[in-house]
Amino acid sequence: MNKPVSESRFYMWRAIFAMAHADGVVTEEESDFLQEYLANVKFSEDQVNTLKEDLKHPQDPGEMFSKIDEQSDRAQFFYFARLLAWCDGDFDEQEKTILDTLRSSHIANINIEQISKSVRESASLVATDISEKGVASYSFWDKIRTFQDKED
Repeated sequence: MNKPVSESRFYMWRAIFAMAHADGVVTEEESDFLQEYLANVKFSEDQVNTLKEDLKHPQDPGEMFSKIDEQSDRAQFFYFARLLAWCDGDFDEQEKTILDTLRSSHIANINIEQISKSVRESASLVATDISEKGVASYSFWDKIRTFQDKED
């Protein structure tokens, strides 16, 4: 049996859903990306309902991020948020600004080397998990690999 989604991890997802609204438009690709996770992550019924509402009604990414209390969830937020921002092929300036602001405002108490390590580990775990479950299309992963190559 899978462990329930913790409060910290739930707020990580709420912050990611909030990021979908960052540029003022939730694209079809962004919606598909988020819907795949809604269908495959073991959220409670209440959590699913909240995330569906978050998809319809924008939340403040900073406020959601501030409620993430696990460092690994914070690291994964940045990973997932960048995937989300890139999934439509356009890493919008507003999305980048919000990510940079969140990173700057919360980095003071976090070990940057630990975050980098956690993000790399998370990326590997997420990619394995998703590929085993058959989530996300081949073209999606091509876009992600291209994005990751640009970032390396």
